[in-house]
Amino acid sequence: MSNTVFILGAGASCEYGLPLISNFLERSKELYDSTKVTEYKENYKRVFQAIGNLQNVNSKSFINIYNIEEVLSAFEMGRIINKLPGISKKEEIERIIVATKRLIYETLDKSTALMIPSRSGPPDACSGYKRLAEFIDRQNRENIDACSVITFNYDLLLDYALYKQKLKVNYCLNEINEDKASQVKLMKLHGSLNWFMQVDEENDVEPLYLDDIFEDTKYWLNSGGEDKKFFIDPIKWLSGKNNEYNGKSIMPEPILVPPTFNKMEYNKSIPNVWRQASLELTEAENILICGYSHPETDNFFKYLFALGISGESIIKRFSVYDPDPELEGKYRNILGRSLEERYIFEETYFGSFVEDLHNILES
Repeated sequence: MSNTVFILGAGASCEYGLPLISNFLERSKELYDSTKVTEYKENYKRVFQAIGNLQNVNSKSFINIYNIEEVLSAFEMGRIINKLPGISKKEEIERIIVATKRLIYETLDKSTALMIPSRSGPPDACSGYKRLAEFIDRQNRENIDACSVITFNYDLLLDYALYKQKLKVNYCLNEINEDKASQVKLMKLHGSLNWFMQVDEENDVEPLYLDDIFEDTKYWLNSGGEDKKFFIDPIKWLSGKNNEYNGKSIMPEPILVPPTFNKMEYNKSIPNVWRQASLELTEAENILICGYSHPETDNFFKYLFALGISGESIIKRFSVYDPDPELEGKYRNILGRSLEERYIFEETYFGSFVEDLHNILES
């Protein structure tokens, strides 16, 4: 298990152009109104129409229709009870859920532009994630498995930074990687843009590794004379391989797990991730949280965290780094007395946090 566990939320990636939960649908609407999502236009339209119908609920109850996670949670409940405002056909509700996940996928992918330099080398990693990957690399070389990462983010910014650092990612799904010195445990509790379901194995998740995408130089090579934007887009890469990967047929729908009651629908590989995250928290000496607002909709993490830290290890440092000062009290409220004495809250951004990592762990 790792001595230091990083826990990252959307606030870490928003510095590099990705939307937060609060403005996610706003960004999606901007893309819909532009010409950037032509292929998925009908998905966006179906989701916005379904969200419009949800407004009828608010005369008697309340659903925050501007929060993409609440919206997806409502759609998932609609699938269970076979009912959404204006819709009673199960097939249409299923199409809305698929369309919502495509909207999330496309909005994040189109918000994650990497720059391929004119010299036709691979794109550079985002600066903050690059520094984090370098720090993890140094720590793990000195002490195998010294650092691991738990994240709530679907995006691939950290995955790519680890790839650029020549570190093998272990998503803790089912992977076996004997070379522990060059691997990093990256536990994505809510799924990932590069996780897909196998066609022949119900509920078995197949991660598409970035090593394979970027070995395919024809996919990303810059043949022009100037820098250009590049979007990783795993679904597009899969389509060029006839949706075949590692000798398996893949369903080109990303595994995105909303922070809701219905996580157990993913009943095979995904719980392995949660179990490993719990083990990492059990053994951790340092828990460093950055950019995670701990929303009320994610009670799942509240209980995972509570049970995970209930081991016999002594936590030396529990620190939260975020520009929102209101989170200081929010985190304090979930801590027991012994951990509260080791609690530090610092009002800062992800970029500044990773720049100061060495000093943080030495203090």
